[in-house]
Amino acid sequence: MTLELPKRTEIDRPVPGDPVARAEELIIKEARQRHRRRLVAITGIVVVAIAGMAIAVLSLVGHGPTPKPVSTLPTFSRQPQPTAAAMCQNGQVNVTSLSSGAGTGNVYQVLGFVNVSRSSCTLTGYPQVAALDAHGDQVALGEPLPPGPESPWVTGVTTPPSVTLKPGQTASAIIQGTEVPVAGATTCPSYPTFLVTPPNQTESITVPSRQGSGPGAFPGCSPIKVNPVVPGTTGSLPAPANVYVPPPRPGSRVPTTVPSLGGSAPTTTP
Repeated sequence: MTLELPKRTEIDRPVPGDPVARAEELIIKEARQRHRRRLVAITGIVVVAIAGMAIAVLSLVGHGPTPKPVSTLPTFSRQPQPTAAAMCQNGQVNVTSLSSGAGTGNVYQVLGFVNVSRSSCTLTGYPQVAALDAHGDQVALGEPLPPGPESPWVTGVTTPPSVTLKPGQTASAIIQGTEVPVAGATTCPSYPTFLVTPPNQTESITVPSRQGSGPGAFPGCSPIKVNPVVPGTTGSLPAPANVYVPPPRPGSRVPTTVPSLGGSAPTTTP
C-alpha cells in the first residue's frame, strides 16, 4: 500500500504536524548530513595527501647534501712559502775550466759549473769525468773521492753538499792526479781533453785540460780522482773554524798547501 501525499500549492502554508512538511524536513536533513559526510571525507583525503607529500619532501631533504656553514670570520691570504730549487737538468749547466795547479808531483784542475738557464737549480754530488786521448777516444775514467780526510779540498764535511745556483752563478769541483812516473816507468799518459757530465745529468760537455798552472795535457801517472761539487769557484770549502793554524815564525816563509793523493792530510812545502 503506497501513501500518496497531497500536493501543496504555492499559496499553501505549512501547518504544524503536517505530514508533508515533516517529510520535506527529513529529506532536507538527510541531504545536509550526506553533504557534511562528503565534505569530511574529501577533507580527510586532502589532509592525508598533504601529509604524504610533506613526508616525501622531508625524506628527500634528509638524504641531500648537508649545507656547509657560512663563516663570518675574515679570511687572510697566506704568503707562498719558498721552495727548494729543483735539480739541474740537461742544458741548464755549462762546464768550463777555471784554473789548475801543481806541487810536489801532484796536479789538479778546477772545473766550473755555470747555470746558463733563467731559473735556479741545484747540483749535488760528483760529476762524471772521462779522460780523452788525442783522437778523442775515452781512455780513463775518474774515480769519486769521498769527502773527508782523503780529500783535502772539502774540509769538514762528510757528505757532498747541495749547491743551489741562481742564473749566472758558478759552482766548482776539483779533479786531481800525479805527474811523477811510478813503478820504473819513465813517462806517463796525458789527456788533452775531458768529457764532463754534471751531477744527475746525461749530457756531457768537452772541456780542455790544463797542466800545472798553464795550458797543456793533464798527466795521468795515477788514476784521476774527482771531488764533489761545492759552492764558489775554487773547488774547495773553507777549513772549520775550530782548526788552529799557527802563525809563521819571524823570518820564515809561509807554507804552501798542496793536496796529497791518498793521504790523510795535505803536504806542505816549507
